[in-house]
Amino acid sequence: YNAATAHRLDNVGALTDGYVADLVIIDSLDDFNIKKVMISGQWYVEPETTVLPLANQSLNFTLTVDDLKLPINDKKPAHVIEIMPHHITTTHLVEDVPSQEGLFVADKTYAKIVVAERYHNLGHGVGIIKGFQMTDGAIASTIAHDSHNII
Repeated sequence: YNAATAHRLDNVGALTDGYVADLVIIDSLDDFNIKKVMISGQWYVEPETTVLPLANQSLNFTLTVDDLKLPINDKKPAHVIEIMPHHITTTHLVEDVPSQEGLFVADKTYAKIVVAERYHNLGHGVGIIKGFQMTDGAIASTIAHDSHNII
């Protein structure tokens, strides 16, 4: 299950014949030097070309593990963003959510969502999302139409 499946984008989300591919090929996980880039199935950047200085200029923030903690009042319901399957819209809910020692704890129903403000280090938002269908790991995206912050 991935974002393409969730939004019924039938020609993306997999590396297979007939799908549109966006790829970044690197030399190793240790060095992470970009060797080739493919966008929409077409090779875009020649080997040994790098765009890292531009990326470094657009990431003006620090983020620590403590920044990702979400305090919860165990006696009150919390505000939750609910994803609507196969839609780009969301719903606002107020529900009891799992917590431990006063902090939100993700489970199979609820996940954590973080918006990291990337330009001026003005702070980050942490919330709860329901219906994401991802129980382990993390993903990140800068495709947030209004701000291009990191979600």
